[in-house]
Amino acid sequence: MKNILLVSHYTDTPGVMDKLSLYFLKHNYSLVFALNPLNPKSSLKSVIKIDEREIKYKIFWPFQYIFEGIIFFIKYKFNIKKAIKFDLTVCFDPLSFFHAFLLKRSLKVGKIVYYNVDFSTRRFRNRIANYIYLSLNKFAFRNCNYSFYLTENFIKNIDPNNKYRDKTFLLKHTININSIDKIIKKLPNSIAYAGNLSQTVDFTNLIKALELIKKEGINFTFDIYGEGYQKEHLEDLICKSIIKDNVNFKGIVSNEILLKEMLPKYMIGVCPYITRKNDYVADNMFTGTDLTTKIVEYIGSGLPVVATRLYGAFYVIEKNKFGFLVYSPEEWYMAIKKLLLDKNSYKIYSNNTLNFAKNYDEEKVLTSVFNKILQDS
Repeated sequence: MKNILLVSHYTDTPGVMDKLSLYFLKHNYSLVFALNPLNPKSSLKSVIKIDEREIKYKIFWPFQYIFEGIIFFIKYKFNIKKAIKFDLTVCFDPLSFFHAFLLKRSLKVGKIVYYNVDFSTRRFRNRIANYIYLSLNKFAFRNCNYSFYLTENFIKNIDPNNKYRDKTFLLKHTININSIDKIIKKLPNSIAYAGNLSQTVDFTNLIKALELIKKEGINFTFDIYGEGYQKEHLEDLICKSIIKDNVNFKGIVSNEILLKEMLPKYMIGVCPYITRKNDYVADNMFTGTDLTTKIVEYIGSGLPVVATRLYGAFYVIEKNKFGFLVYSPEEWYMAIKKLLLDKNSYKIYSNNTLNFAKNYDEEKVLTSVFNKILQDS
């Protein structure tokens, strides 16, 4: 059995790491997790997970980024008595890679993968912080055994001359299509949002559209899965709206349960992303190469998508007729109303989502990659 160490910073909302860990478990890999809060000031704790065991601890926030690697190593050695040789370590951000690389020999790590999930050339307003971020990215890319990335913007900036092309893999967001219940009964007139309630989404125009639908006497349910600093603001907006009785905040659900049991029962998935007009520092939201993880999860669950367009790749949504691209409240209104009331159109769009989602099946995207990486481990 192959042993894999997953090293990452994390938030309340499940992400790429959680999905990849489910893939590894399905293929009978043994996993150890080394997780630290993305925001050191949050209430989240650092976590070491191995089998069913969890070791949680809090690092005084000003020191977390500097000492999280060595503190993990001490906690790991003190609490985990058995020696584990890791065939592979996957790091999901450059700082996690930096700490794992420094501990490579001590942890008995074989190959290291740097998996970049949200590269930005302008992550921070502070120039010094941004320089450190970009330098860590270059360090991780040059010193890893293999590099995974989700946007071509990453490789254009980090390796413009393709010097390290042989160790790089451009991946898509994935979904385990076979695990999803495709015959589950749909909730009538149901809409879902599942994701982080962060600065990357703006519900203003969506709420206005739902108010128009409500005024026409069309009943609906809008369930929101996720947490984030914007949740309080969103709750306040909805509390003052006529749709407050139609909206439910469902909190956080594990990625496995969300995909297997929750999302498939809804009719529509919404992605009210921000636009460039929003005051957002990082540019990674607008430089993607393929569909986002939210959209992939929706279509894999059979949900037609209504989304704000982030970049050119989103045009496949309307080209392949599995959803609509919108911006204004009127566009949101027309798209959602059509999917709720036009049953023939809804059936066509729903079937198209499942057909297009086959391009993102995790076996198709990941298995050949990991077979290549692990064959010599």
